[in-house]
Amino acid sequence: MLHNIELGARNESPGAYWFGESSPQDFLRWFIQIEHWAAKGRSRLRPSHEWVKTFPLCGLESQFAALAGDPTPSVRKICAQWIGRTKRGDDLPILRELAKDQDTQVRATAVEALTSFTKTLASFVQAEHLPLLRELAKDKDWNARAAAVKALTSFARTEDLPLLNELALSSDDKVAAEAIRGLASLLPREELEAFLNRHDQELCAGALAALDELLYMPEWLKAKDREQER
Repeated sequence: MLHNIELGARNESPGAYWFGESSPQDFLRWFIQIEHWAAKGRSRLRPSHEWVKTFPLCGLESQFAALAGDPTPSVRKICAQWIGRTKRGDDLPILRELAKDQDTQVRATAVEALTSFTKTLASFVQAEHLPLLRELAKDKDWNARAAAVKALTSFARTEDLPLLNELALSSDDKVAAEAIRGLASLLPREELEAFLNRHDQELCAGALAALDELLYMPEWLKAKDREQER
């Protein structure tokens, strides 16, 4: 119903006419209540989180702190996604706490949201944020690891070379590939080729594919692959 309201399409449900006059604050309260019911097994509803991607957030930013402290993991995950959408520097402390959440999906989502804060946000490139990314790069959940390594490669420094070397030898394709890209941002081509020669037999398929792309793929083909991924 929310999707149809946003598109201006007709909703057949009688309740939709009431919903159509409701505010984003009302919608937020109802959707969060559904998440609570679902988490406690009081409802058969397992709502898709597609609505989170387009939910109107204007005026709701003040509620992020409460959502981040919600006892239901799916609500905390939604909060992380929304902070990633709004990209407000003031919300970075909340996002850092979510990146240390006990729930693996919340951690992974929070780290993915961190990657949306580009280098133009000076508050994120401060040294205080890097230890968190380094810690999460070894998280027990592979989603969190992959997201953390991707974020770390954007802000990697020379002191991260030992960690990136270690992660590049991971058996996890996504983690290893992101670590290789991090090494490429710090090492000249010759040293990257030397790394390949030293560890050729130890590298997983993801790492080898990343090295192949970085070292040997022509720029026009890289651009074509990026276009296909979108």
